[in-house]
Amino acid sequence: MKRWIVPLVCLASVAACDKKEPSPTPAASAAAPDLGAKYAAMTPDQRVRAARSACLVGDDCDPKTAEALLGAAKDAKERESLAGAARPAFASQYQRALDAKGKKADAVVADGDKLVVKGSACTRFLLENFLGGAEHGSAKALGFRRIECDSKALKAGADL
Repeated sequence: MKRWIVPLVCLASVAACDKKEPSPTPAASAAAPDLGAKYAAMTPDQRVRAARSACLVGDDCDPKTAEALLGAAKDAKERESLAGAARPAFASQYQRALDAKGKKADAVVADGDKLVVKGSACTRFLLENFLGGAEHGSAKALGFRRIECDSKALKAGADL
């Protein structure tokens, strides 16, 4: 009597494996125009506040947020103002992301167009991961031109 259970379970597991999970790509690509429209509808002051609080670093953040925010600026002066407001937010979010990964940086600061990681968490491996990671695009869009390590063991940097 139990012989029919095994084939039934096997068929159910095969059917479950054939189901394709929905791809996150269409939602992510659809989110960018929505973000652009959202930021374009704001006043310049609202965009500056949004730049200071935007989700720029992390798995829950849309990688196109920085581009959408800066793309909504009315002119180059506002674009630079938005980037200047967002860079410190990016630095603090990047520090929290490092902390969450167990890489305790003493500080991550935005120094003009440089992102500076201070402390023993900063290694060549961290620099390479940053350049190849999702944060790189947002940092570049926000006007960072360089990432630098400042620790006892390493003083190095890389252009973005």
